[in-house]
Amino acid sequence: MLRPKLEAHPNWGVDRTNAYFASWDKFENGQVVEGDYVDLFLASDALVHDSISFIAEYGYTLKPSLFLVRDETIPRKFNEFGVMALDAAYKARTPEEIATFINDVVLLGRDPKQGDRQRFFEQQLTPPNGRSATENILDDLVSSIRGRRHPNSKGI
Repeated sequence: MLRPKLEAHPNWGVDRTNAYFASWDKFENGQVVEGDYVDLFLASDALVHDSISFIAEYGYTLKPSLFLVRDETIPRKFNEFGVMALDAAYKARTPEEIATFINDVVLLGRDPKQGDRQRFFEQQLTPPNGRSATENILDDLVSSIRGRRHPNSKGI
């Protein structure tokens, strides 16, 4: 979603956007992937990012992530789910905090938020009843058709 937004922005445009995306190829540990990024998540050791959507999406890996805080008001804009996802991530505001995350958490494995990520995954990302999302939806639909709700259903 970033490319079209930058290309349409009056201060960026197509040429500046293309140059920006091309610059990532010059970084030793940087890259741009436009499209599916699931395999990158799975192959990664951790994620340093400022993407609101990645806060929850990366949670499925149970790996540590560092959210770059550039705007202190961002958490106030989140719903309850977003706040819980953000609380399970590390946060950095300075280059020194980024370096500490990489050294301590990623390289040395000192990960005090591991339990927070596990709880968020179990409570928010794992479908209830020990069944898949599809099975839960099907149970709810069948119960609704029969005129009664599944005991663990919150309704549709």
